[in-house]
Amino acid sequence: MAHHPYKAVQKHPRVSIPGHVLVHDEVHFYISPLTNVSAGGLFTDQKLSLPKGATVRVVIKSPHLERPVQALGIVVRIEHGRRKGIAIEFTSISRESRER
Repeated sequence: MAHHPYKAVQKHPRVSIPGHVLVHDEVHFYISPLTNVSAGGLFTDQKLSLPKGATVRVVIKSPHLERPVQALGIVVRIEHGRRKGIAIEFTSISRESRER
């Protein structure tokens, strides 16, 4: 099955849960509403002042999670159109956090 060359292929099912994500690099620290999360990454609907390719640490907090999920990630997409925000792909996450 062919896919559109400009559309990312979704590797993990996404789940929309209420909560926040703390995102920080070496200089900036943001608290942003969580839009959706998967075992491979997350999307927040706020445009943060981070460039594509930026390496970040994230902490996901939600009443639906027993404990916060921590991971390292990279900004892989910045959306400016109808849907604004950033997508972060996890580059390092513990097995326990991924299962949560």
